[in-house]
Amino acid sequence: MALVNQHRRKIQKLSLKHHPEIWRIAAEHVENMANGTVAFGHYGFKRRVYLLENRLNIIHCGENVAFNNSATPAETAFQQWLNSPQHKQTLEKGIFTHTAVAVQKSEKGVYFYVQLFGRI
Repeated sequence: MALVNQHRRKIQKLSLKHHPEIWRIAAEHVENMANGTVAFGHYGFKRRVYLLENRLNIIHCGENVAFNNSATPAETAFQQWLNSPQHKQTLEKGIFTHTAVAVQKSEKGVYFYVQLFGRI
């Protein structure tokens, strides 16, 4: 999250605030990807949006996902997002106010990331 906010400040966007309920929803998805319950990706995003809208009255949502087994996993995931036009656009949107990043390491040593964004 620090890398995201550093980047956003550099491009003159507001820093995002961490929200524990957003994290709980992201953590469920990252756990399911890391343990193989669901494939890597945005499967179930509509459900996560529904939860965010109903629990927090979020009016706009976004999601970034990543995985890697790098020696610097957080930095690598952040670079993956910057290198992907869609993920970079989500990361840089000025309409978001809150976020959370959930991370889980699989049994095979692969790090999975889910970052959810919302405007509250």
